Amino acid sequence: ENGELRDRVLELEWEVQNLTSHLIALEAEPITVRQLGPGGRPLTPGGTIKLKDTIQEEKGKIPPTVIVHQEAQIFAGASAESAVAAVVVMTCNRPQYLQRTLDSIFKVNPNPKAFPVFVSQDGMDPRVKSLVLGLAPNVGYLQHIEDMPPKMKTPGENIVYYRIAEHYKWALQQLFDVRNFSRVIILEDDMDLSPDFFQYFGSVASLLDSDPSLWCASSWNDNGQTEFVSDATQLYRSDFFPGLGWMLVKRVWEELRPIWTTGPPEVPGIFGGYWDDWMRLNEVRKGRQCIRPEVCRTFNFGEVGSSRGQFFKQYLGKIKLNDQLVDWASMDLRYLEKRKYVDQFAARLVVADKVADVQHARLAQRGDVVVQYDSRPHFEQLANSFGVMSEWKEGVPRGSYQGVVTFRIKGGAVRVFLAPGPSINLHAHGYIIPPNGGRP
Repeated sequence: ENGELRDRVLELEWEVQNLTSHLIALEAEPITVRQLGPGGRPLTPGGTIKLKDTIQEEKGKIPPTVIVHQEAQIFAGASAESAVAAVVVMTCNRPQYLQRTLDSIFKVNPNPKAFPVFVSQDGMDPRVKSLVLGLAPNVGYLQHIEDMPPKMKTPGENIVYYRIAEHYKWALQQLFDVRNFSRVIILEDDMDLSPDFFQYFGSVASLLDSDPSLWCASSWNDNGQTEFVSDATQLYRSDFFPGLGWMLVKRVWEELRPIWTTGPPEVPGIFGGYWDDWMRLNEVRKGRQCIRPEVCRTFNFGEVGSSRGQFFKQYLGKIKLNDQLVDWASMDLRYLEKRKYVDQFAARLVVADKVADVQHARLAQRGDVVVQYDSRPHFEQLANSFGVMSEWKEGVPRGSYQGVVTFRIKGGAVRVFLAPGPSINLHAHGYIIPPNGGRP
């Protein structure tokens, strides 16, 4: 009952914001907003446009369920040509969380021209807007306001997730399509960043640009709890989309934009909300992988939010945030290239000690060990015994590569590969694409 009540409160908050936006549009006195295009150039003489005119104009440009009120503070360093990636913080109505996240960004951002920061607000919470505009010219401000509630796949679902999906699409359009950034790092408003967060993304950017088998780069490891990680320099490829602080390149965005959470058309019934689960659909991901670190570069401190702190106490609250300033510029990351990674990962599994179960894995003193599972229930049993996440989505265990979940025990002395045995074929339904790229 408490969960349903919280959902209803969230829905009512959204409705109040929507009604407020309609009242503004119907005011007798004209209300203007400053509307800026790429590079900060006004879209109309004088840099202003009537709100009613904005609504009519924007309705012809974007899906009819969304209208846009945009008031952007363009600042020194927001040039797409000189940026490694734009950074956008997605927010709605949590100003205290947002302040902490922005403080963390400012603390570790070594070059605001290389990583210009934007905040994209969904709705009209005045506390959030005042906070961000007060930080000008160091932060760009974007505001998204919907015209009508999004259509849901199933009546009775939590509409908040659908609204979040629409906000994400709009914000990515603003940065990729309007401002022409080649890469965007997406953050949420409840994240602390590691001291090497931006250096990490700067180093993996060229890999995303050049390798079509890569889907994104993430700062997150689902099994990044302190007891399971050790090496702050180790990166992995993963078939599972981690989210929670991730970078997308324009090439992939141009593929996603026309089908965002509603397609592709050959797959009927794909939902319009839950954008992160949509990203995990194999019909969308198409076998591509993400780069992720062993030790997380973000810490999600938001126990209160639209997901009501799902997994927070058991998993998220125990995540280790990297505290080392890794010199990523000196790191050779070519081992993450597809062909090299496939060969090296397979070689590690071959030479690792094969052990029968969790108990024998814990008897190991150092090195790599393999524990095999023969079914999804068997995997869940083993994962729960170790204490790592047992969840699968779209046939892919969280954090896994080719069905193999990698983590450390014994203070990092032992690395465990929780791997599929010969009796289970994770390629059978196309959820995980074999290393050779073909389908079974």
